Amino acid sequence: MVKDRDEIFSTSQITDSMNKLKKKELRDQHEYQQWMEKSIHHRIALEEAISKASRLFVSPGGTNLNSVLQILGEAISADHVYIFRFRENLSKIDNVYEWCGPGIIPQLKSLQNLDSSKFRWWMKKLELGENIAIPDVNSLPLYAAAEKEILQAQEVRSLFVVPIFSTDGTLAGFMGFKNTDKCHEWISENTKALRVIAEMVGVYWERMKSEDALRETNQQLQQIIEFLPDATFVIDRNKKVISWNRAMVELTGVSKKDIINKGDYAYSVPFFGTPRPMLVDLVFDEEREIQQQYKNFERKGTKICAETPTPSLMGSKGSYMWGIASPLFDCDGNLIGAIESIRDITNQQQMEERLQYLATHDSLTNIPNRYSLEKILKKAIAKAKRGVKCALFFIDIDNFKLINDTLGHASGDELIIYLVNVLNTNLRKGDFLARFGGDEFAVLLEGISDQEAAVVAEKLRRTVYESEINLITQVYRLNLSISIGVIMIDGTFDYQRYLSLADTALYAAKEDGRNRVVFAEPNEEPIYKLTETSQLVGLIKSALQEDGFDLHFQPIVRITDGLVIHHEVLIRLKDNNGQLILPGKFIPVAERFGFMPQIDCWVVQKSLIVMRESPELKLFINLSGVTLGDETALGVIETSIRKSGIDSSRIGFEITETSAVKDISHTERWVRRLKKFGCLFALDDFGTGFSSFAYLRILPVDYIKIDGSFVNDANKEPIHLALIQAIKTIADTLGMKTIAEFVENEDVLKVLKSIGIDYGQGFYLGKPDSSA
Repeated sequence: MVKDRDEIFSTSQITDSMNKLKKKELRDQHEYQQWMEKSIHHRIALEEAISKASRLFVSPGGTNLNSVLQILGEAISADHVYIFRFRENLSKIDNVYEWCGPGIIPQLKSLQNLDSSKFRWWMKKLELGENIAIPDVNSLPLYAAAEKEILQAQEVRSLFVVPIFSTDGTLAGFMGFKNTDKCHEWISENTKALRVIAEMVGVYWERMKSEDALRETNQQLQQIIEFLPDATFVIDRNKKVISWNRAMVELTGVSKKDIINKGDYAYSVPFFGTPRPMLVDLVFDEEREIQQQYKNFERKGTKICAETPTPSLMGSKGSYMWGIASPLFDCDGNLIGAIESIRDITNQQQMEERLQYLATHDSLTNIPNRYSLEKILKKAIAKAKRGVKCALFFIDIDNFKLINDTLGHASGDELIIYLVNVLNTNLRKGDFLARFGGDEFAVLLEGISDQEAAVVAEKLRRTVYESEINLITQVYRLNLSISIGVIMIDGTFDYQRYLSLADTALYAAKEDGRNRVVFAEPNEEPIYKLTETSQLVGLIKSALQEDGFDLHFQPIVRITDGLVIHHEVLIRLKDNNGQLILPGKFIPVAERFGFMPQIDCWVVQKSLIVMRESPELKLFINLSGVTLGDETALGVIETSIRKSGIDSSRIGFEITETSAVKDISHTERWVRRLKKFGCLFALDDFGTGFSSFAYLRILPVDYIKIDGSFVNDANKEPIHLALIQAIKTIADTLGMKTIAEFVENEDVLKVLKSIGIDYGQGFYLGKPDSSA
C-alpha cells in the first residue's frame, strides 16, 4: 500500500531540522520574505504544470508523456525528468520516457534492461510505496552505495523519485526528477503534487494497455469480418459504414473506399434501386436481432433487387439470400451500431424445395406419391360428408414383374412412365393421379356418380389395353392390361379404410382373371376374405424388407438306424402380433402375387448363413414352381452359393412333382445348372401325378419324396402300400434314394422299414424346430 509521507534517507526529522536551520540562517527578514515568495512562485508554477499535464492525460488525441515531463521539469527547476518501467516481475527496468534540460545529455537508450536486484535499498522503498528524496547524492549512506555509484556516474547531485502504481496496486515503475549542479530541498507540498502526477501515469498506462488490447481485438474482428464467406457490413450509431468485407464488395459491386465513412449507408448502397429500410434500420428501431429471407436476389446493372419472403416455387429465377442483423452495444448497454450479414442460400433453398417436392412426389414419374394421396383423400372424405361423392381407383399393371425381370428395370421404368402418360391423357382436369408404389397407382375423382366412375374406369382399362409401346426391340401391348379396383367415397370411413377397400377390390380384379374393373362394396360377403389376402400381401412385403420370416428345420432320419442325415428348411411368416403363419396359408398368396422368387432367394441366403455357422449341417431347401421359371432368381441362388464357400454337397433343393412337370425342359435346365455346383435334388410330393413316372428318366434328381397322403396310412391301405413299393422299386432301378413323408407312428415306420424305404420324415421322427 502506498504510504503518504516523505522520507529523506531514513528519518523525517531531518527536514524539520533543516527548516529550523534555514530560519536561523535567514535572520534577515527581507531575505526570508524573498525565499517565501520564491517558494510560492514555485508552488503556483507546479500547480499550473499539474493542470496542463492533467489536460494532456485526458486529451482525445492521446498523451505525450515527454511533454508532461517537460512541463513538470520546468515547473520545479529540474535538469532532467524521466520515467522507468518495470517488467518481468520487477526484475528488469527500462527507461521509457525522459526530458532533458539545456546542456543535459539524453540517457534513455543507455538505460535499458537494468537489473533491479542491484538496487535493493531503492527497490525496497519503492515496493513499500515510499518516495525517495535525496537532497545531496554525495551524502547517501553506505547501505545505498549501489545507488550512490550509478547516480554519481550520471552526475546527479540531487534527486526525487516517486513510485508509479497500476490501478490494482501493483508497482509498475517510477518517475524521477534530478539536478546535476546543485543540492535541492524537496518541499512536502510539491512532492504530494508529484505523486498525483505519478498516479495519473499509472492510470494512463492501464488505459493504454486496455486500448491496445481493444485495438488488437478490433483488428482481429476486422480480419474475421473481412474473411467471412457471408457478405457482412457494420455501421456506427450515425449509420455510417465502418466495415465492409470483400464478400459485400462482390455482392454489391461497391468498393470499400466508396462506402466506408461516406454518410448514411442507405444512400450509398444500391440496394433495391432506391433508398429503403433494411434489417439494420429495423435493428435501430427495435434494438434486437432480426432475420429475413430475400427472394429473387440479383444485381441488375448497378442496382440490387430483391423481394421479401413469399411462398416459392420450383424453378423460380434469381437467388435466395438470408439476412441477419444484430445491434451492437457498449459496456453500458448503449446502442452504438449494428452488423448485418447476408448469406447466399440458393443451393440450400433449392435443396429444401427439392426435398419437399420429393416428399410429396414420385421421383420417376413426377406425379404425387402415397403421402400426397393420403392428404388429398382426407379432404375428399370431408367433402363427401357434405354431399360431394368421390371415387377412388386402385390400378395395377398385370404381370409387371414378369416384364420387369425379363426386359430389365430400365424397360420397367419406361413402362411405368408410359402408363402415367396414358392415364393422365384420359383423366378429367382436376382428377388426382398418384403413384402408390411399384406398379400400383391411385386415381381420386371428385363430384362423380357410381355410373360415371364405372365409365371412367372402363375407359382407362380399355385405352391401356389397346395401346402399344415399343420396349427395346419388341412391341408390347402392355399385356398392358391393368386391373382396377374402385370404391365410392361417401364419408362413412376414415382414409385408411377406403385405401384398404380399394386395395381389396384391386386384388379381387386380379383373382377374377386380371384386365378388368371390380367395384368393392363395404358390406359385400367376399370383402373379409379379400381383406385377409390384402393383409397377407402386406405382411409378405414387410417381411421381405425387414427379415420378417422365420426358418424352422425338420429332421430327415435314416430308417435303418434312426440317424439324422438331413433337415428340411421350412418357412414361417410372422404377423403384426408376432404370431407365426404356416406356409399353407401364405404361400398360395405369395405365388399368386409374384413374391415366391424373392422368398425362395431369401430362404437360400439365410440357410447358407445357418450352414456356415453349423459345419456338419445338411439342408434341403424348397423351391416353388414360380421360382423355377425365374432366370433372375436362378442367378441370385448361383451367386449366393458361390460366395458362401460352403461344400455344395451339403445343399439340397426340393421341387414339387406338379411344378416340375409343368415345364419339364426348363426344370431340367435348372436342376442341371445347380447340380454342376454339386447340389442335391429331391422330387417332392411324388405319387400325386402317377403319369409322371416317365419324367424320372429326364430329371437328374437324387431323392424321391413319397407324398404323405400315401405314407400316413400305409399300414392300413394296401393300395397305398403297393404304390410305395412301386416307387421304391423304380427309385432303386434309377439309383435314387427314397424319403417317406408324414411318418406319424411306429406302425407306419415298421412298414416302411420292411419295404426298404431309405429315409423318413414326420412328427413321429422329429417336429420342426427353430434350431437345427
